[in-house]
Parts: sequence; C-alpha cells; structure tokens
Amino acid sequence: MTSDPDADLRISWEHNAEAWTASVRERLIPSRNAGTDEAILSLLLSLPKGRLLDLGCCEGWLSRAAAVQGWQVTGVDASDQLLFRAREHAGAEYMSASYDDLNSLP
Repeated sequence: MTSDPDADLRISWEHNAEAWTASVRERLIPSRNAGTDEAILSLLLSLPKGRLLDLGCCEGWLSRAAAVQGWQVTGVDASDQLLFRAREHAGAEYMSASYDDLNSLP
C-alpha cells in the first residue's frame, strides 16, 4: 500500500481485473444474479436510445449490453487491465481516464 488512496485503488483494480472479469462473465456474484443487472438494464431500456457514458465500466458488461440494444456507448475506466478485457468484445468505444482526471472534472 502507498500513501495515496487513489493509487492504491488503481493498483487493486489492476491486480484483481482477471478475477473480477471472470466473476461478472461467469455470473458468480449472487446480488447481480438476484436482480441488480436486470434492474439496471430494465431502466436503461425504458429510456430513449442515444449516447451513453458508462463511467467506471470495468470489464464492459453494461457497455456491451447497451450497445447491443442500439445505444452509442463510451465506456471509461482507470484500469488498463479492465479496459483490455472490455475491448475483447466489439460494440462500444472505450477510453482510459485516471482517477485524478475524473476527480478534476467540474
């Protein structure tokens, strides 16, 4: 651990990117299976299609699901490893932004 909490968080996500990706893609997270993912997608599908910013997109599950439904999606994350996994599937644009970048937005 460092004295920088943002750096520690980024390092943690980089270290755990593969495990997180597997957990999401293999549907191993009980709360998500119990309705969280479905609720998010249901709300999204109730809105008129357009541009969607998936901030903190992780491995890109929501970005992909929205793109399949016709949304123009940009996924943003600070973890290069998670963005690498997100880019494995076409359909959305992905960008890297550091926590400092995101924190400095007005």
